[in-house]
Amino acid sequence: MAPKIAAVSARRKRYRRAADAWLHEHAQIAALGLIRAWVSTDADARAHAERTLSWLAQRGHREIIAGAADRYGEDVQQAIAMLLASHPLAMGAGPPKPPSFLSIERLPPVLVKSQGALDDDTRCALIEMLQLTPLDDPYPGLALVAEACDPDSLGTFALELMEQWVIGDAPGRHEWMLAACIHFRSNPATRRIAELAREWARKSQAKAIRACTALAAEGSDLALVHLAHIAETTRFAALKERAGTLLSETAHDRGLTTDELGDRTVPDLGLGASGVLSLSYGSRTFEVRTDAALRIGVRERVAGGLGPLSATLPRPRKSDDATLAASARETFDQLKKGLASTGLRQQRRLEQALTRGRTWDTATFERLLVAPPLLAPMVRGLVWEQLEGSPFRVCEDGSFADENDAPFTLARDATVRLAHPARSSLSAWTSLFSDYELVQPFEQLGRAVYRHPDPNATSIERAATPLVPAKKLIGLMEARGWERDARGHITAWLKDVRAVDGTSLRAVWPIEPAIDIDDMFAHAPDVAPKAMRIERDGIAQPMSTLDPVACSELLRDVEALHDR
Repeated sequence: MAPKIAAVSARRKRYRRAADAWLHEHAQIAALGLIRAWVSTDADARAHAERTLSWLAQRGHREIIAGAADRYGEDVQQAIAMLLASHPLAMGAGPPKPPSFLSIERLPPVLVKSQGALDDDTRCALIEMLQLTPLDDPYPGLALVAEACDPDSLGTFALELMEQWVIGDAPGRHEWMLAACIHFRSNPATRRIAELAREWARKSQAKAIRACTALAAEGSDLALVHLAHIAETTRFAALKERAGTLLSETAHDRGLTTDELGDRTVPDLGLGASGVLSLSYGSRTFEVRTDAALRIGVRERVAGGLGPLSATLPRPRKSDDATLAASARETFDQLKKGLASTGLRQQRRLEQALTRGRTWDTATFERLLVAPPLLAPMVRGLVWEQLEGSPFRVCEDGSFADENDAPFTLARDATVRLAHPARSSLSAWTSLFSDYELVQPFEQLGRAVYRHPDPNATSIERAATPLVPAKKLIGLMEARGWERDARGHITAWLKDVRAVDGTSLRAVWPIEPAIDIDDMFAHAPDVAPKAMRIERDGIAQPMSTLDPVACSELLRDVEALHDR
C-alpha cells in the first residue's frame, strides 16, 4: 500500500496532503513497503520510494527507516544508510528549462541582511531552487536563503516572478513561479493571489482553483480570510466546493472546526491592538477608526485633542511631506479595500452566529471576539447573553454592562451567544443603544420575528412564490446562507437548521424548473420556488420541531424573497 500512496503523493497534488499525512502517521509500515519498492526493478516505483523515504527521514523517522532496512539484509542496510546520510541540500536532479517568458534581468534585487544584494549567479541559483521545489514540500535550502536575506526584498522578488508567470498565461508546468510567493510570503502577494483567484473564476476554473490552493498553502490569517471570502461568495460551484474543502482541511489540520478557524483568522487591517490606525503627512497626523457598520472615521490630531470627523483623508498640502502623504493614502486605500471584503465577511459571520445560535466560552469570547480591533466595534454594537438568559453589552473599554447600564459580571464558566429577539425580549435595549448612538453591524434589535401559524404543518406553503429571475434567486439564496443541492443542476436549495432539542434538521426549498448553471448565462429562465419542507433523514417533520430562532429565520428568508 505504501508505494501506491507514495505515487499518489508524487503525482496527485489534490491528494498529496492526505497521502503525506498517512505516510507520516504510519511511518513504520510505510518504510517496510517503500524499501521493498526501492530495491525493485520498477523505475517509477523506485523514484517515488526514494523521494518518500528521504521526505520521511527529514521529518524525524530516520531510526524507523534504518530499523526497517535491517529486515532486508546487509546490502539493503548499507544502501539505506547511504541514502539517509546524503546531504539534505542535495537536489538530486538538474532544474528544468526555464520558461521563455521568464525575464531574469527584470526581477528586483534580493538584499542580504548583512550587506549588499545577491549577485546574478546567486539569483539564478535561487531560481533553480524554486524550479525544483513543489508548493507543499519546500527545498531545505530555501529556509537558509530566507534566513540570510531581507524578507521584504524576497517577497518583492517572488511577487515579480508570479507576475511574469501570469503574463505568460500561468501555465501549470511552471507553477513554481506561483509557489515562490508561498515560500517567500508577503501581504501584497497574498492579496494579489486572491485577486487572481476571483478574476480567474470567470475565465479558468483550473487556474482559480490553483490560486486557492496556493492561499491554503500560504496559510496566513490574511490568506485564509481571502480563501473563506471566495468560498462564501463565488457563484462557480467547482471553485466554491474546492475552496470550502481547502478550508475544512486547514481547520482539520489545526484541530478546529471551520467556524473556529474563522475566529482565529481575523486580520487587523493595520488597525493595531487599540483599533486605531495612525497616519502621517509629516506636518499633520491622523487617527483612523472604524465602526460597527464598517464606516471609516478620520480625525486630525490638533492641539488640545482631535479635529472634526471625516470619512476620508484630506488632500495633501504643500507643507506636507509628499512621500509620507502618498504612503499614508496608500495605507488608507488598503484599509478601505479590506473593509469592503474581509470586513464585510466578518459582519456576515457574526450574523450567521446569531441565526444559528452559535456559542463561545467566556475566555474564547473575550480573546477572539472582544479583543480583535476589526471585530471590537461590531461586538460593541450587539446585545449578547449568557446561555442562561442574562443579556449584556460590551462597553468601549471592554467591560460589560446590563440593560440598565449597570456593570455586568460575566461568569468565567459561562457560555455566551448573541441574543435573538425570537428567543429573548430586547425592547429595553433599543433606547439604550439610541442614547449612546450605537450602530449595529446588522439588524438585531429591530429584527422581524416570525412564527408559523400551524405548528403541526410539515411545510411552509408561503415559500411558493411567483416566478423569479434565476440570477437574482441565486444571489439572494446564497447571500442568506442557502446551498445548492447539486453543483451544476439546481433543483432545490438546502439549509441546515436547528431543532428544538438541539439536533440538526434540513430545510429543503425546491424550485421549478431546475437551474442549469452551464446554460444560465446564455439562457437564464425564470424559476418558481415551491413550498418549503423540513426534513430529518429525508422524512418530513412538523414545524413544531424547529427551534424558534430557526423557524423565524426561515420565514424571514421567505419574506425577503416576496419583497424581491
